[in-house]
Amino acid sequence: MARSRCRTRLCVSSESRGLGLTLGSLAAGLALVAAFIVIERRAQAPLVRPEIFPKAVMVRADLAAPLFLGAFFGFQFIVTLYLQELRG
Repeated sequence: MARSRCRTRLCVSSESRGLGLTLGSLAAGLALVAAFIVIERRAQAPLVRPEIFPKAVMVRADLAAPLFLGAFFGFQFIVTLYLQELRG
């Protein structure tokens, strides 16, 4: 939950507040991810099993999913603008 807030604050405040707050939000988000990893490694019943990360297939899938989603939502945004502006 806190990571989502930091990412949202990073995206929303990047234009109006300057680089300092943007980089601070990014650092806070990365620190929360690091804290999550440390806590999960110590837990007896972790939410995410740590043995899945060394598997190359899982790493590629985890990296490909956000890239695919980012491209898809970017495409949806551009097509919406195209249809509104050029097609009336």
